[in-house]
Amino acid sequence: MKRQLIYVGGLWILSFGCALHIELDLGASPWYAMLVGLSETIGATEGVWMILMCVVLAGINSLLHRKWPDPTIVFTILLSGVLVDVSLYGMLQHMPIPTTGIVAYLLFALGLLLSAIGIVLYLKAMFGVHPIDDFMLGVMKRWGWNYLWSRTLFETIVILAALLLGGPISVATLILLFATGPTIQIVDTVMKGRRKKDHTATIVS
Repeated sequence: MKRQLIYVGGLWILSFGCALHIELDLGASPWYAMLVGLSETIGATEGVWMILMCVVLAGINSLLHRKWPDPTIVFTILLSGVLVDVSLYGMLQHMPIPTTGIVAYLLFALGLLLSAIGIVLYLKAMFGVHPIDDFMLGVMKRWGWNYLWSRTLFETIVILAALLLGGPISVATLILLFATGPTIQIVDTVMKGRRKKDHTATIVS
């Protein structure tokens, strides 16, 4: 049960961090910029488009891995979409979010940190792989590309799609594209160090 709670909490923190970037209007991460573009161009909420996009990716991943999707993917897909809309329309919509000035940039950095923390938590829970991450793994396995190259190429394509759809693409999007990976590594290192410290303290006591 603890693992599932960490997984849900991680996805929620990730969704909130990305939703914060959308509300700040400084530029969203590639995937969320595309969701906004789809929502504003075609209709439906970002969460609905997240679900539809994940369903398509789950099908592609099944072909890449040459096996049926894990049943837990249904829970992951639905939860991802719900949390996006809850964060955007149930929480941040009712909060005063500055879009200019130093506070906006600090909130942008906070969104990046929250996104990294969320990713580390839900990956560490090892409950289910998100279709986006599973796609990266499938590409790596099928064509032998490394993770960084796979992610950069794929998210560059997503950025172009977001631009065509009128999504919130800016310099901040490029910052998120190249800063998210290193931030995840830093958060992961800090969390590993803290767990090791707590374990040592438990043994000593």
